[in-house]
Amino acid sequence: PYDFLLKEDGKKIGIWYIKYDIANYSNDFKETVYSEYETESGKELFTKALAKTSDIIPFHATSENGKYFALSDALGKQFKIFNSNAEEVYDLGESNILMPKCFFIEEQDKVIVTGMSTSLATFIDLKNKKVIGQIANALNDNYFIITPELHYMGSKDFIKNMRFKYKSEMFSFEQFDAYLNQPHQVLRSFGCSDSALIKAYETAYFKRMKVLGITPGSKINFTAHPDFQYINLNEVSPGKLNFSISLNKGQGKLKQLSVLNNGTQVYSEAIPESSSSHYEKTISLETASGINRFEFIARDESGLESPRTVRLYNNTKEVKPNLYMVVVASEKFKNTDFDLSYAVKDASDMANMMSNSKSFGKIEIKKLFNQSFTSDSVKQLKGFFDKANINDVVMVFFAGHGYLDEDLSYYFPTYYTDFSDPKINSVAFKEFEKLFTQMKPIRKLMFIDACFSGEVDEDIFNEDGDEEKKNKDGRNVRIAGKAFTQTTAMEMSKAIFSDLRQNSGATIISSAGGTEAAFEGEKWKNGLFTHCVLEGLSNYKADNNHDKKINLSELQKYVAEEVNNLSGGKQTPTYRMENTVLDYQLW
Repeated sequence: PYDFLLKEDGKKIGIWYIKYDIANYSNDFKETVYSEYETESGKELFTKALAKTSDIIPFHATSENGKYFALSDALGKQFKIFNSNAEEVYDLGESNILMPKCFFIEEQDKVIVTGMSTSLATFIDLKNKKVIGQIANALNDNYFIITPELHYMGSKDFIKNMRFKYKSEMFSFEQFDAYLNQPHQVLRSFGCSDSALIKAYETAYFKRMKVLGITPGSKINFTAHPDFQYINLNEVSPGKLNFSISLNKGQGKLKQLSVLNNGTQVYSEAIPESSSSHYEKTISLETASGINRFEFIARDESGLESPRTVRLYNNTKEVKPNLYMVVVASEKFKNTDFDLSYAVKDASDMANMMSNSKSFGKIEIKKLFNQSFTSDSVKQLKGFFDKANINDVVMVFFAGHGYLDEDLSYYFPTYYTDFSDPKINSVAFKEFEKLFTQMKPIRKLMFIDACFSGEVDEDIFNEDGDEEKKNKDGRNVRIAGKAFTQTTAMEMSKAIFSDLRQNSGATIISSAGGTEAAFEGEKWKNGLFTHCVLEGLSNYKADNNHDKKINLSELQKYVAEEVNNLSGGKQTPTYRMENTVLDYQLW
């Protein structure tokens, strides 16, 4: 016998057992059987065969009160779940789960199935005879949950490392994530009872789709999109590649061809009308030291994208990058009511810190403090950054006030700024964005220690008569005629989703969310954000894997958690832009 079950207050007994001829074991079939008997008389009520195999099926599991019984061989090929009447409820034979284990939740008619051959735990609704979804655990609290409809949720690091297969090509998560990463759908599928949590995730999902310009609930249909026939790579000299490309239109005419390398656009051209149905081209591209991930994207006249086809190239020549850094501090102003205390110290401390980094060869630092930071400064920085090549790192650090106008455009005030109108003698954040697109280096980074430096959600404003938002411990100036509500869908979206928008390839780390102040004070002798960046580097507190090196991702994680902790949750660093492909050493 495998197991037995007392039924009807002990009046009946059900037994699962193996039936075979002991004398002819080697050539006789082994039959797995369920029989029921009257307990008192021993009378057989009925017998039902469950399986007939050449070998004994060795593994079984019974739910706590005997409502369900699972039977499996070692390879999981004979893996079925039965109810207490010996009726087959679910067949898991095609799952090929090695040495499966069942954990029954009898009162909910559910079972969780795990096994030696998989990191996934499969949740099954036995009452409705369907899979609810699967959960995977990974290192460092990473996780992933997916439903049969392929809706999923998970930690950002886990999702970034996923790959999808379409035809003969492998694709990274970016191509599919906007359509399939739907935590609210996953929670509903698993029967989550927290309606407020589901609503919060759903709102964040809708906000993300709005930012990306995608209709919520839409699905990928590659048959309508442009399609690459082939992309052939040819190394013409060390570090120099030619790509031969053949491209067909989908439903619409071909319009544009773009190429990204490690998340940074390195090539773009409009496809001529004469080639709008079929286009062939050979492109020459330079590579950086290490792994180069070239991503080819075609768009048609309606903006539909082709599958983003990837080609990888490993440039084995090791090159120690140089660092080109600009530190900007806007602390003193013509209108002294807006003077700060630690912006110049922040910028100076960051410059001193990075000048001692062993991660770089040559280090060049340019300082723009107070009156030297003007409305024309960004244009003049192009010449400084033109010295950097593809292997170098570019870094910009800003400490000062942050300012939003009525159109929610973000500005950095200068010494001469008219605080009644930020467009006068201020520097628009978009000027830095443009500057990053004009650089040769792939690795580009900006830190902003200023209020409201995160991306702003225009949907969360309420009319308010409060024009001035001046905090004696903060770096906020003013939000023209508006006041923020509390947590925004934009901030939650950034917390749980990766930024899929194509941009300059730069990562822009903001000291505070779009609705938050950025604090400075005597106890830190710096802005809080800058204090945490310096602590993370100088004392290796950001070295998460203890290898005596600090990568951008490690610093980002440490600073976000530490600032939030030290501010009591009032300030949480986020990003304005994120390069989801690239991570690199800073210290």
